[in-house]
Amino acid sequence: MGILYDYFRAATPDVVVDLMDRNDAGSPASADGWPTPVVGLKAVDPAVVLGRLVGFIDPAVSTRDELVWPAGGEQDAEHMGPWVTVLDDRSRDALAGLDAARIPEIAGRWARIEEFGHYDDNTDEAAAETITELAGLARDARDSGERVYCWICL
Repeated sequence: MGILYDYFRAATPDVVVDLMDRNDAGSPASADGWPTPVVGLKAVDPAVVLGRLVGFIDPAVSTRDELVWPAGGEQDAEHMGPWVTVLDDRSRDALAGLDAARIPEIAGRWARIEEFGHYDDNTDEAAAETITELAGLARDARDSGERVYCWICL
């Protein structure tokens, strides 16, 4: 099955903690009443794969994420997930500011990264769709004064 990544937006880490607690740490993509849109992805981790995308958009931006849930999770070697991280605002803003005219070129480069090499269904069109969704999510987060979070589950 692989690792699942659900990207969503929220105002603060406290809001995320409350949402995770109310939804028994389940996937935002399948939670009833999740308050914001969710981009559910497989294989697009925030550090490496999303980082490559952000680097194609703006080479000066280096993607960083930070654990926000569970509290102290980075210290618990026994915890097997899920986790929630928050993207840095520079990455959010790079995605949010992506000009739609650049998406085909960026998608063509991103679809060919090594991390996608073993997927049969990886196409420029699929990459463009994912980029469009992520850019829209980031734009909505930026425009609402929110941040982008990633729910991660093994």
